[in-house]
Amino acid sequence: MTTILVAYDEGRIIGNDGRIPWSIPADLRRFQNLTTGNAVIMGRKTFESLPHGPLPDRMNIVISRTRLPTKPPESRTEGVLWVCDPQDAIQFAWDRQLKPFVSGGEQIYRHFLHKGLIHKIIATEVKGRHEGDTYFPRLYEYEGWTGQVMEELGAYRIVEYLSLRALRQQRNDLKQQLAIVGEKYSALRKERDKLIAKVLQYNSSSSDTNALRTKLQALRKKLNAYEQRAIQEYRHQQDYLPYDDDDRR
Repeated sequence: MTTILVAYDEGRIIGNDGRIPWSIPADLRRFQNLTTGNAVIMGRKTFESLPHGPLPDRMNIVISRTRLPTKPPESRTEGVLWVCDPQDAIQFAWDRQLKPFVSGGEQIYRHFLHKGLIHKIIATEVKGRHEGDTYFPRLYEYEGWTGQVMEELGAYRIVEYLSLRALRQQRNDLKQQLAIVGEKYSALRKERDKLIAKVLQYNSSSSDTNALRTKLQALRKKLNAYEQRAIQEYRHQQDYLPYDDDDRR
């Protein structure tokens, strides 16, 4: 699953002259925690705007038509891969079992969304309006999306959006998982019924009966665990609310 990480304000501003128009240290830490040990895909301008060079402890994949940086000091080349094709960037990450996160800028976001390469967006929605010259596109311009508010944090909130295509795939995967759980649950019920029948055949004071009862109790706990898992998986799907962008300007 390819994920966009983005922060924008109420006017969809994401940057101003290569800089972030606000300061939210907690959000930067969130970005670091999500991407460390994985791959961050970005455009050349975004890469060159990084104040301390390549992001450490993760693969920096830079998309450029020429594959060459315009400002190539040696300190900016370690842990960096230059590619021309966004799909090559994603494939490179998956081939190395790295989760691909797309981090901008505006044209990179638009290209990935237009090509249907994004399955999830984790957005920091900042309250207020700021001066800026780059924007995050409105999702109604692309395929259907559904969103869920994950955290409300005063000056901003974290919202997770899933593409309906990805959600359909997730539901299909869930159906398969539930089918497996259901089969195991049915098998456990049959085993439980057999144990109950054996318990009824023995004298209540016999050691065999006590052993069977102990096994029956363990089996009941396992059945309850399977029931809870099925319920949680079902409720997880109900948590996603229809995406409603009522600020279509």
